[in-house]
Amino acid sequence: MGTVTPPLEILVVDDEPALRMVVGHTLQDEGYSVRTAVDGEHALALCEQALPDLMILDLNMPRMSGFRVLDALDERDLRHFPVMVVTGHTGAARKLDGAVEATLMKPFDLLELCVQVKRLLRGRQKTDGSA
Repeated sequence: MGTVTPPLEILVVDDEPALRMVVGHTLQDEGYSVRTAVDGEHALALCEQALPDLMILDLNMPRMSGFRVLDALDERDLRHFPVMVVTGHTGAARKLDGAVEATLMKPFDLLELCVQVKRLLRGRQKTDGSA
């Protein structure tokens, strides 16, 4: 009997509830497991529990910006997954200059989001832990 491979997990971090909901449902419809975080502190706490296979991160959030989240992930040696940044500010995206694997400008097309997610997750696969 074959083993079932668990779905890849995506962490969506954005302070806008509607965006978290739409992106989350879209990615679930594509077969991914989705967790959401309302801010950077929540995202870091979730990463401490279990690392995602991909993080979709808003840069402009209250309390802890996406820039600070990226720094904290690096400081805690938790950055073992690709990060896609979503932002409405062109200047903010330019500041990253190679620090993330993909950037989408808000508002973005959900089809483009899915294309980028598939590209970033190509070749990644969950394992069931058995040898």
